[in-house]
Amino acid sequence: MKATTPKTILIAGNMAGMQYTSTLIGTLGDGLQALGYSAKYVAIDIEAKPMLQKLHPSTVHIRHYDSAATDDAVYNSPADITMIDCPLCYKIPHLLIPPTDCGYRIVTGIVVNTRSERSIAGGIEFAKTFNPISSGCIVLAVAGRVENSAALNDGKERLTEISGGRVICFPRFTMSMCFQNALRPTVPSGHIAQARNEKIASDWRGYQKETLESISSHAEWLTGKPIPKP
Repeated sequence: MKATTPKTILIAGNMAGMQYTSTLIGTLGDGLQALGYSAKYVAIDIEAKPMLQKLHPSTVHIRHYDSAATDDAVYNSPADITMIDCPLCYKIPHLLIPPTDCGYRIVTGIVVNTRSERSIAGGIEFAKTFNPISSGCIVLAVAGRVENSAALNDGKERLTEISGGRVICFPRFTMSMCFQNALRPTVPSGHIAQARNEKIASDWRGYQKETLESISSHAEWLTGKPIPKP
């Protein structure tokens, strides 16, 4: 199968688990779509309960051992970027090896909590796991107050080295945003549309603006294409 134009497959995750991967992928895709790109969400899940489907109804859900479904969902996608919510499974890389000359590039999204040594170590391990099939890495970081420690600083330096300094930062939710997202999970544009009051809507607009600025800085590298709506 041959893609008419180069397309990107982003494989995102963290070997430490529970690192907001689905939420960050949902927000990233929402931002890329706001910039004019087409984005597809794919959840490869062992327990068949992907959070990503709650965040975005168009998410394609496939089982981690179904290579035929993986090929169909990933390599037949017309989207500019296909984002994969990857589970903690070391068997995944061989399922995602692209067909010869298919015209796709695979990049690794290292999801990390910047305050956690365990998260940073899990992100580094995730990057190592997918290094054989990846053409590059980008850090998807939950930003916030950063604790200083030698281990954290060493880990961050290693992440910077692995990613070539490419980092997209996602602010932390306010309490009201956490409450709304728990009641009805969706992407930021959806939260703005269904906000219960102007204060919550304003919080989400601020979050969306800040993340969009960070996403815009790396959108061309991620997709291989100029921003359609700069």
